[in-house]
Amino acid sequence: MISYTMVGTNDLEQSIHFYDPLFVEMGLEQCFRDNNCVSWGKKTDITFPRFFTGYPFDGKKPTQAMAS
Repeated sequence: MISYTMVGTNDLEQSIHFYDPLFVEMGLEQCFRDNNCVSWGKKTDITFPRFFTGYPFDGKKPTQAMAS
């Protein structure tokens, strides 16, 4: 079971501007937001997978295949 997917970003505000309309169209909403990341999903259903975008945890610039 997948509980979340996360993609890195260099610009959180630009990512929010891109993803917000997309996820609203899919019936999802922002579930969490702080200075480092934001997630979308269904606030009323904790079993529903969430999508996160944010700055890398190690503080480095995001690159392709960071998790590999």
